[in-house]
Amino acid sequence: MAPDDPRASLARDWFSRAQQDLAASERLLDQPALPAEAAFHVQQAIEKTLKGWLAWHDLPFARTHDLDQLLGNCASVDPEVLILRPAVAPLTRFGAEMRYPGSGPAPGIDEAQAALTVARRTIEFVRVRLPAAVWP
Repeated sequence: MAPDDPRASLARDWFSRAQQDLAASERLLDQPALPAEAAFHVQQAIEKTLKGWLAWHDLPFARTHDLDQLLGNCASVDPEVLILRPAVAPLTRFGAEMRYPGSGPAPGIDEAQAALTVARRTIEFVRVRLPAAVWP
């Protein structure tokens, strides 16, 4: 793979943004913790990681925050990704609906920290299946 491969460059950009969201969520869980904001960035990290996977495989995807839909798209390349579904799919709510008043209870610190663990596992799942050159 050439360093200037457009597919690798696009995937790398998605993964870079995912890592920034992951770092933001970690900082937002420091004291004083902001768990709802941390959970939003966790969802974003997972979403961008899955979109990076799809970009690397040159697969189109909708402009969506729906992690379950993105996992389904990723499964067309590697059905094993569906092992992530039970932990990842419920985190979709942190990406959009929860950000509006009246949409339900905000996550607490424990829930946000558990979501952060899911994000780390998801990123690692993708990382080991793609060439190192696509990672920032």
